[in-house]
Amino acid sequence: MPTRLDELKPDPKNRRTHGPRNVEMIASSLRDVGAARSIVIDEDDIILAGNGVTEAARAAGIDRVRIIDTDGDEIIAVRRRNLTDDQKRALAMYDNRTAELAEWNAPQLDADVAAGLVLQPWFTEDEVAAMHAANLGVAMDYTPETSALKGLRTFGVVCTPEQWTRITEIVKAAIAAGHGAGDAALPQANALVWVLEQWAH
Repeated sequence: MPTRLDELKPDPKNRRTHGPRNVEMIASSLRDVGAARSIVIDEDDIILAGNGVTEAARAAGIDRVRIIDTDGDEIIAVRRRNLTDDQKRALAMYDNRTAELAEWNAPQLDADVAAGLVLQPWFTEDEVAAMHAANLGVAMDYTPETSALKGLRTFGVVCTPEQWTRITEIVKAAIAAGHGAGDAALPQANALVWVLEQWAH
């Protein structure tokens, strides 16, 4: 059973990305008020939840881990004693703010969809559209080096709901017309490139 963080394995298909500010804030939390939230691993020691926390823990100088086996039929509470009121407030603020600073790994979610996996009940169609639209410009690539998706980029355009509807209609029509061919995992990107090339010509 692992007793050190470096014995745990990051999730190669992690659906969340953790930028530098996110990781540093988690590390600051660990330095200021100590560890408080558990992470989740599977029987192969792959991190299912808590990849960002594990990365930040290393930066904060924490290298030990305690494993608690469970079947998921009980809630595991971490009791922290002797915190001041200021530390309790800081812990709660860190916990909520660092969760907000993590971002969804859009290329991995796209790969999930291409593989036939669904994003419901976690996302509605409007939420997926908003997530992509929020990525203005070219996104930084935080995909793990070992991932087959390494090097992919996402981009978004801020637009009105009406504009978004029209864009999706055009891309869907291009796919229906056979212009989504190419990289089988990225039919929307193939279709969009075709549409833009028609305009460029």
